Amino acid sequence: MILPVIGIAVIPRDTLSFILKAMIIFIYIGGIILLYLHQKQTLELQKILLIGQSGVGKTQTYNYLKCKTIMNFDKFQLGKIGDLCIVDTPTMDLESSIANRENTISQFQKFFINFKNSISAIIIVVNFERTDIMKRKLIEIIKYFKKFQNMIYILITDFHLSEDHDNDKSKLLQSLQYLHPQGIIFLNKEENEQMIIEELNAIERKSTHQEFDINDTIFAIINEKMNASFMDQINLIIKSPNPLHEVLIKKNLQK
Repeated sequence: MILPVIGIAVIPRDTLSFILKAMIIFIYIGGIILLYLHQKQTLELQKILLIGQSGVGKTQTYNYLKCKTIMNFDKFQLGKIGDLCIVDTPTMDLESSIANRENTISQFQKFFINFKNSISAIIIVVNFERTDIMKRKLIEIIKYFKKFQNMIYILITDFHLSEDHDNDKSKLLQSLQYLHPQGIIFLNKEENEQMIIEELNAIERKSTHQEFDINDTIFAIINEKMNASFMDQINLIIKSPNPLHEVLIKKNLQK
């Protein structure tokens, strides 16, 4: 019996090397395309920002809502719940020191510029405690967002600590109205998170999806010419032996 001879094609080493390189390049390009599409989708996804001072419960709220993190942008954490995108922001510290103030402005400025077309609402977070302390914490944040008054909501965390929910809620709704929020949300950890998610969905539906324009706010980009002129005056003052007021007068007369 004669067995048939099966021929096996031998691929030349150079050809095999070329095929492997082509496959690696294809996989690499495919990965870049997928990453681009993911980032593009995240950029376009409408976002609700949780903003507040340290310790008020921003990250606690993010975790309570069981957000699935889809992106980290610097110290900003973006997470999804259904069709919502919630952003856990870094501590907003604009009062304690100049260094912290400048660092905070820089962080938020970058975020606002990159996501200017996809910010639906700003939720100022404050923890439940004495009303006067809550007011102070809220004012220290809201005063920097007056331009976006129609996008501002208040979220009160730790409301499970209240001994009389109905009475405290009624008093706070009345007491905080002078800040003109679009709404006030009370987060009680003893309740199901679905109630808060429904309120956030309602906020998203009400959003006008306007561009988040930071001009004329503390987060605005300083004009380079203005900044250069300011630095020139500072350098002139430092180098001059004359008193400060004389230097400023002379500089203004030269204009």
